[in-house]
Amino acid sequence: MKLIRMAVILMGAILLCSCTQVKAEGFMVNSIDADYGDKSSGRIPQVSGLENKAVMNRINNGIKLALTEKYDSVRDPSLGGKTTEAFDYDIAGALLIINHEGDYYVPGAAHGLPYRTYLHINLNDGAFYNVESAIRGMGSADKVRELLAKKLEHKLGPAWLSYGVPMKDAMYTLAGNNIRVVFPPYSVAAYSEGFVDIDLSFDELESHIDYDSPVMRAYLAR
Repeated sequence: MKLIRMAVILMGAILLCSCTQVKAEGFMVNSIDADYGDKSSGRIPQVSGLENKAVMNRINNGIKLALTEKYDSVRDPSLGGKTTEAFDYDIAGALLIINHEGDYYVPGAAHGLPYRTYLHINLNDGAFYNVESAIRGMGSADKVRELLAKKLEHKLGPAWLSYGVPMKDAMYTLAGNNIRVVFPPYSVAAYSEGFVDIDLSFDELESHIDYDSPVMRAYLAR
């Protein structure tokens, strides 16, 4: 993955399989200034080089909307403050995966409030997906909760048990042959632990994973 921070713009060619409409030599993910309507600064990823301009516009508009909504949900205008933002990305099959994160700093606070957004975008048609839609019964299936509980205990020790498994706080993304479940600070551990990532392999999930879901078809496209 390539990390883009603040005013640094990533330039580079990415080779994709023939299943997408991307021009291998022309496709790029750039960083642009975010216009949040206040004095905060931010960075938003935008794609260029897609053969289908309508799809490219759909993707870029969708990214701007999703990240602006996330920013608005985190920031309290009455408190002022500032933000710093960064993102990285990966491509698998026909799926563009963006991890956008930031810190919101309020004057006088001991530390920033970290926030993160995962976007999963089909480069063929511009569709945006939720990874949790690929897991049957996510949030209610006993097997999924048991897997998460065991891995959380292994990673954090028994102290995490006081937090439970707060599925409503979890975020989801794809990484290799895993669905990665990401818990924000305070949800399963103290602030000092930061975001807590737990990987559930496709094999571990067994029948709970839906390989016919749109996000999995795009991710595994070859």
